[in-house]
Amino acid sequence: MPLARGFIINSDPQSWANALFVGNRWGVINNNIAECWNSCVRSARHLPIVAMVDHIRVQKMKMMHRRRDSTLRMTKELSPRKEKSVVSANMESRTLRVQRSCDWKFEVVDGEKSFVVDLVDMTCSCRVWQINKIPCKHAISAIEAKSACV
Repeated sequence: MPLARGFIINSDPQSWANALFVGNRWGVINNNIAECWNSCVRSARHLPIVAMVDHIRVQKMKMMHRRRDSTLRMTKELSPRKEKSVVSANMESRTLRVQRSCDWKFEVVDGEKSFVVDLVDMTCSCRVWQINKIPCKHAISAIEAKSACV
């Protein structure tokens, strides 16, 4: 498709490549905000405008209340979903090979690939740590290796 090819060649990769996005995403990517919004307000579409706005206001107020309550019930630093993610990454990190590069830098071998982990800058070359702001399995294995040396 020549038109698509021209668009990709002429566009800045930081505009369309998640791997090159420099901002914080916190592991959340919404590709189409209009679709998200439409699915949230589907039940109010048939109402007159004033009733529709009021319905959406009450719906959002209930959602915020549910989220606030669930947050107040949390007993740990991380949400249950992020806690599960860290536990899973910790389990996966146990099979990785770690080589120390210098005091705070490590090479972590994961199968056929190797990744560079910098514990000072809190980065991994897989970029999962930077995107999610939670250590990936490579970072966890490097942290464990660093802890074992202390």
